[in-house]
Amino acid sequence: MNIFLKKNIFWIILLLIFLSQFLYWFLIRNYTFAYFYSDSITWFSQVVETIYPRLAIEKHRFDASFFIKKSDQIAIRFLFVSSIISLFFIPKIYQKAKSFFINQTVYSEKVSENKLYFLVIYFLISNVLLSNQWLEILTEYTQIAVLYKPISFYSFLSSSFPSLLFFKTSFVFLKIITVIGTLFSLLYLFYQKKYLFKIIIWFCITLSSILFIYLQGFLYGFGKIEHTYATWNWVCILLPFWIYGGMWSSVKTMTRLIPQNYLLFLAIGLIYASSGLEKIFIGGLDWLNGKALLGYLENSPTELGQNLSEYPFLVFLFSSLTIIWETSFLLILHKNKYIRFTLIFIGICFHVGVYFFMNVGHYFSPWIWVYVFLLFGKE
Repeated sequence: MNIFLKKNIFWIILLLIFLSQFLYWFLIRNYTFAYFYSDSITWFSQVVETIYPRLAIEKHRFDASFFIKKSDQIAIRFLFVSSIISLFFIPKIYQKAKSFFINQTVYSEKVSENKLYFLVIYFLISNVLLSNQWLEILTEYTQIAVLYKPISFYSFLSSSFPSLLFFKTSFVFLKIITVIGTLFSLLYLFYQKKYLFKIIIWFCITLSSILFIYLQGFLYGFGKIEHTYATWNWVCILLPFWIYGGMWSSVKTMTRLIPQNYLLFLAIGLIYASSGLEKIFIGGLDWLNGKALLGYLENSPTELGQNLSEYPFLVFLFSSLTIIWETSFLLILHKNKYIRFTLIFIGICFHVGVYFFMNVGHYFSPWIWVYVFLLFGKE
């Protein structure tokens, strides 16, 4: 059985991809149409509203064709991405990819223990700074708590919006965790034999990560979901595993190197790549020729953005470069530090530019904060 799977894994995956597309285009798509044109409660409507509760309201705000187009794009994107991934199950391609990751990427690099604990301190303090304005926002939300619709699994925890006391206590606890974690990280740098310090640091990182993501979820319970913290959330998810692996599997040599968690590199690269692909699949030629970006700039609330819209060639150039940069961000995995630093520099310019020209996000975006984790390579 195992031999059969190894020999035919590519064809099995290809068959599953084909089956998923067949089910969508000939079954699920028809159910989706029926969902919008009927108020009857079916198993499909229950599944949809469990996964995406806001759709029950939004289906009365937008035409059905709008959502059908979105779901079609998701199906096409899934076909595109899954087909590429399936290629790596072909033995020859797999061997070449494996050779590349071993010899040509940052997978062959490591980060020193001192730098690792610098990142721990940076992470803990960043969680406090990035969530600094949340308490003010959540305080305002308590006045409209009756409109709260919990997202995802939050409905299983509680269907009502927490009290202001809960939020105040949670943010105080986050700051206490930060102080404790920072203090013990500094102490560990001087007393590296103290494994108790490692345990305390790891618990502080884990609690800080859980609290940051958990409190963030309440911001999206009033009909607005955004991707401001998309990359930073991946840091919260993966850093505890990175630190855990580094703490307990370190090789005690003179340089005392610790393996890097390159899933973080991969996750961030894939987020940018998916953002670029989304522009292509949704905007099509409008993003490639600059028309989509031009439309955003013409309606920009900033004078800089409106002024830039008067130069169509520059808009076309920036739009094309954005697509190229986002879809090629996976090159962050390459061990050539000049490629890595160039991508990071362009990323900083991109996010700062989006803020000043379109008033989206912040001039010091959380997406930029993540770049610190991408700077460290082989010593």
